[in-house]
Amino acid sequence: MGGVIRLLLVFFIFFEVNAVHGKQSYSSVGMRHLSASIANEKADMEIMVWYPATKKAEKVRMGRIEMEVAPDADVQTGLHGLIMISHGTGGSHLGHRDTAIYLASKGYIVVAVLHPHNNCKDNSAARKNRNWIDRPKHISAAMDAILNHDGFKTFIDKDRIGIIGHSAGGYTALAVIGGKPNPDNICAHCGKHGEDTVFCGRPAIFSNIMGWFSSQGAGGGTIMENTHDPRIKAAVLLAPVGVLFNDEHSLARVNVPVRIYRAEKDEVLRYPYHAEVISKKLPEEPEYVLVRNAGHYSFISPFPDSMKEDVGDAAMDPEGFNRGDFHEKMNREIAAFFSTSFLSPQL
Repeated sequence: MGGVIRLLLVFFIFFEVNAVHGKQSYSSVGMRHLSASIANEKADMEIMVWYPATKKAEKVRMGRIEMEVAPDADVQTGLHGLIMISHGTGGSHLGHRDTAIYLASKGYIVVAVLHPHNNCKDNSAARKNRNWIDRPKHISAAMDAILNHDGFKTFIDKDRIGIIGHSAGGYTALAVIGGKPNPDNICAHCGKHGEDTVFCGRPAIFSNIMGWFSSQGAGGGTIMENTHDPRIKAAVLLAPVGVLFNDEHSLARVNVPVRIYRAEKDEVLRYPYHAEVISKKLPEEPEYVLVRNAGHYSFISPFPDSMKEDVGDAAMDPEGFNRGDFHEKMNREIAAFFSTSFLSPQL
């Protein structure tokens, strides 16, 4: 009899866990456009929020992008995990919308930031030190905004906060979970590895002469403030920038579960200088996924055919790679990773 009782207890615990941690599906996903104040910025940062909604979804167009969402609907009652999304250089807070919508349908509140001065509208901070310094601050500011927002704060489970980052967003995610970045590593890297041509931007000699990556030039001793935000409990890195974490103990303080995706045919962040570096330096082995035949931009939401020519490289994949099919699989995997990670004790 005792064994039967224990079995029933396990069943009910498992059922409850599934109900709470993103296994159930919600019939409608809401969307809301908000903003967050940033220190030393003249304008607020734009953020997009997707979440389980009480109102029926409808087809909504934003420019040439169409989504099935319920704009400004109320949040479904209950406690929901929170997932932050950080886009890559020159990207958008809509760039990972299919992943955001999928996670919202599984019970998460998802917040995507539009990084000031490093987005598709204004990319003036690209390749500048201030970008590496400011990006983690943007995530923390967006979390502050959503956790204090009257429409969301009572529905967020603060013990279940995660982050997804693509490319420079992967760097951002690592910085906020305890990584200690050093921007001066970029000049050193590009001086040795000229074959990492897209990341370095131009031959390494020019990078050193012009000081593109360090406000004080190569070896200038750039100081990074502590960017760790302990509220985040798990991270997914999609084709992440890794060079800034080349220092021996740069990832020693990371103590949350991490899942890394590397694109096999990434021409922007060349193997083995980025995702591979990160995976080897983390104190606990991450979940590491090599995506066969994928390109660097294959992690961005598929673009409508009408946009592909205008978007260019970010809409293109290696021949034979189906971005839509891959995203269906990836989104399921990411949801499962967060569900499992939030149940696990911290490392």
